[in-house]
Amino acid sequence: MSRELPQIVIPFAALVPDNRRLTPGNGRLILSKRYRDARDGVHLIAKVSWKRHEILGGPVMMECRFWLPDRRKRDMTNFSKILNDALSGVCYFDDEQITHYTMVKCGVDKKHPRVELTLWPYLNGATA
Repeated sequence: MSRELPQIVIPFAALVPDNRRLTPGNGRLILSKRYRDARDGVHLIAKVSWKRHEILGGPVMMECRFWLPDRRKRDMTNFSKILNDALSGVCYFDDEQITHYTMVKCGVDKKHPRVELTLWPYLNGATA
């Protein structure tokens, strides 16, 4: 397995905000079909990008760099849940391993809006 970890690039259109995650069903809230389909799509992209790397064990640092399709106001934290859920079982075992999380709005890229994800193991206050 390679020691250099890849950057995972997710097209912005593949994301669904957290506030569209739950829908009423049988007296309880369930994950919406739109959210499940988007999560599965992001999971597949991550799986292809991460295929030659081992799943990270222990604490994880994650950086999300957003290149937006336009200048509309967006709450980037609404996208964290789908990213965390989709990478579970691919890059790390469970999203509870994420101890350091950075989200950066990098600007607008009308042709290729995306989120670039970088993950590192977090060991005793330093990256590996």
